[in-house]
Parts: sequence; structure tokens; C-alpha cells
Amino acid sequence: MPEYAALDLETTGLDPARDRVIEVGAVAFTTEGVTASMERLVDPGRSVPEPVLRLTGIKAEELRGAGTEETALAELAEFLRGRQPVGHGARLDVDFLTAAGHWDETAEILDTLDLARILMPAAPSHSLPLLAADLGFSQPRPHRALDDADATRQLLLRLRDEAAALDENLKESMLALVAPYAWPVARFFADALTAANPDSTVTSAVRIHTHHEAKSGLPPDDPDLVAALLGPEGPLAGALPGYEHREPQLQMLLAVAQIQARGGSLLVEAGTGTGKSLAYLVPSIARAVRHGERVVVSTDTHTLQEQLMGKDLPGLREWLPWDFKACLLKGRSNYVSLRRWRRHLSEPCQDSDDLRFKLKVLVWLHSTESGDRSELRLHGREEVFWARIASDPMDCVGIHCTKEDCYVHRARAEAEAADLVVVNHALLLADAEIGGGLLP
Repeated sequence: MPEYAALDLETTGLDPARDRVIEVGAVAFTTEGVTASMERLVDPGRSVPEPVLRLTGIKAEELRGAGTEETALAELAEFLRGRQPVGHGARLDVDFLTAAGHWDETAEILDTLDLARILMPAAPSHSLPLLAADLGFSQPRPHRALDDADATRQLLLRLRDEAAALDENLKESMLALVAPYAWPVARFFADALTAANPDSTVTSAVRIHTHHEAKSGLPPDDPDLVAALLGPEGPLAGALPGYEHREPQLQMLLAVAQIQARGGSLLVEAGTGTGKSLAYLVPSIARAVRHGERVVVSTDTHTLQEQLMGKDLPGLREWLPWDFKACLLKGRSNYVSLRRWRRHLSEPCQDSDDLRFKLKVLVWLHSTESGDRSELRLHGREEVFWARIASDPMDCVGIHCTKEDCYVHRARAEAEAADLVVVNHALLLADAEIGGGLLP
């Protein structure tokens, strides 16, 4: 592993042309430990916004008479010389150094934010304080330059361990991908993927999916009994965390159950806090399981789809006294085409952004069951790269397709077998426009 220098700047704002640096911190290190560090307060020559002082914990009087920005940044530039610079969300730091004339234009910073997105795509957040808390390393003073730089050091070493703990076949593919390139991200993975796994218990970026125990119960048929499931005496009252009896929710649930029993249309308007999701999900699941009638739930956005699939339905699967199958179905372009992906993977990387995207997809494909782009949490140019690997009807080989290798086919087959299918309005209306065929 080369010698790295983790750096962080605290500033009065986000615009290098107008704002000023108030603190500089940096830590040089290898796998053996810290080799050097520096910390400097900077007098910005102007008042510092109160929110910045509160965020950093720096007092205005500490900055008065401190060194100049020019001196501190020149010192930092000298500290970085001969070392690989690394930062977290480091673009802003580089912009401030560049504006001050103290950034080596031939250098490229290694960003632990990018590495975390590659190796830990499912993390709830990739912010430095939350990653520190999630991974269990110290950051005593968040938003202080030296502490943030040292947290970045700890994060890089932890991500190196994560990479070393990956599956051997995956590591082989990643090593082949980075081998032709000299960008910092390529050098990082060339080192990390060949390092010994320091601890076989390290939780790698590839997640294990938990097993769900099947239940043999059958839902009631009577709408009143279905509504009672969510009532104060029902089984969900004791099972739902923070259960609160809501009469409007029960009224909506009963109305949905009744209309599903007798047929017809129902239009419901309910305010925030009613508990609308459970009010339509519980009777819909009961009807689907009891009568073998597939129910389609359509939402306005993918965000609400993810909420239903990631929170509401897993909760109901745990709490309801019967089992059910639910799946998420999206438009074709939301799924990766392995055929297009292999073609893109075989092409030389245009730049380091392209390489990072390919590494991210390689890791993701090793664990995904759905092939759904939402799991990747794409950022910036990744949207452009995704368009090159997304499933496309113009690129589909039709009857020659090996369907078991197609995520679109898998998603539609899963929908065919589901009791409840979650879609969004765009897919629902597209299906109606062509006279069916997109939905089961």
C-alpha cells in the first residue's frame, strides 16, 4: 500500500471564488499507521457565518490572529507532495486548493465517497459521520478538519479490508478490470484486492439475504373481519411497533375490503397520518390470498414503490398471520441487460468515472437478485453509463434470449406468481396504452 495523505478543509461556504478556508487538517498514513499530521486554523479576514461556527464548534476568537489561508494551503500542498491525496466528497477541497493555486493539476484525488458507493451500495448513508458510526470507528469532532481527515484515513483502511474480503471470483474480475489503468481508484483496488483478508469475520460488500419462514394461515373473507385485523383488538395491534388506533384508517380499510368483495370503483381522499398504505394493503393482500386474485398497486413515484417494498410489505409479511408473495415490477429500462453489460465491460474505460461505474456494477451484480437500478443509487454521470447497460427492447434478442439470464424476464415471471404486484403509474398507463402485455 502506498503512503496516502487524507485531507479536509473547513470553509465559510461552498464557493471557492467568494468563501474562505478557516481550518486545514491532514493525516499521512500507510497500513502500518500514521506517519505525519498537520492541523492549522486560518483567519479568514472576515466574519464567519454563525451556522458554520455551530457546525464546526470553532469559536470566532480562535480564528482571529491565526495564520493566513495562503500560508496554510501552501503548507498543505507541501504535505501532500509525494503522497497520494485522499478525501471524502473531496471535490470541494480540490476546488478551494485549485482556486488558491495550490493544487497539482497532474494529481488526482482518491475519494472515499466513491469507494464507499462501490463497496457499500446498500449503506443507509455515505456521509462520513454516519459511515463512521455504522462501521464503528471514531470521529470525536465531526466537521473539524483534522478529525474528518483522520476519519477518512480510518474509512479508507476499512474499505481496503472490505475489498480484501470479497469473493475470490469477484476479486479476479475486478483485478482484470483495473489492471490497464493508473488512476488512483485503479491503484487502490490493485492493492486492496491482492491484500490478505485481515479478518475472516469482516462483513463484505456482498450481502446475505435472510430466509423467510412460510406460514400456513388463511385470511378471512368477511370485510368486517378483515378490517378487525387492524383494529385495537386485532393481531396487528400487538405486533405493529408504535401501533395507534386510527378510526379513519379503519374506515378506509373497511371501504376497500367491501368494494373488493362486491366489485365496483372507490375513490378515497385521506389526509397525512391516516395510515393509507396499510388501509389498502391489508385488504388487498387478504383478497388476493383468499381468492387467488392478483392485486396490482400503482404508485405515483419509484420512491413510494421502494417504501412499500422496503418497509410496509416486509412488516406485513412478518406481522400478518398468513403468508403472501409481493413483488416490484418496473419498466424495462430499470433493469440491467447482462448482454449489454458484458459488451460495455469489454470496452476500454473512457476515464476514471467509467472505471468506477464498472467496478460498482461488478460488485452489485455479485449480490443482486433483481437487477434493479435503484439498488445502485446512481449519481452524476453514472446515469449516462447506465443507459449503455439498461435493458432495451431494440437490443433484445427475442426468442434467442436465455431467459434465466434476463432480469426483465425474471421480474415478469415473479409478478406472474405474486399475490400483489407494485408498479408505478407510468408502467400502468403504458400497459393500458398498448392494450396489455406489460403487466401480468
